[in-house]
Amino acid sequence: MLLPEATRPGTKDLVRLLLKSKASSTSSRYLKEIEKFCCWYQSFRVAIAPPLSASRVLVYLSKVYLSWSSYSSVVLAHAALKWFHTLLPVSTPNPLNSAPCQLLLEAAKRSLSLRSLKKNQAHRT
Repeated sequence: MLLPEATRPGTKDLVRLLLKSKASSTSSRYLKEIEKFCCWYQSFRVAIAPPLSASRVLVYLSKVYLSWSSYSSVVLAHAALKWFHTLLPVSTPNPLNSAPCQLLLEAAKRSLSLRSLKKNQAHRT
């Protein structure tokens, strides 16, 4: 059921309000990550439509995992996309909560943290 025209919030007003759900610095950083994801997604010549595809999200996170050498990059991309999906007007489960996405985060945590730990030990000797 739609609200009467006079009582509906404007799209821009609603987006501004939703962006305030995070600190402005966090929203700004998340929006940059979301923009990167959207550019990557559109490179397949596929329109982004809610809900996000769990398989595409997983492929993107694995791309971030393979192209960056820090666990925080993967966590940032995951958190930004998870937040983005919560802003979408859908009632489907968030694909970022899926088991494969959680496993990818765990893999990144283990391997990327271990890599930086070994790197730091090599500099000390």
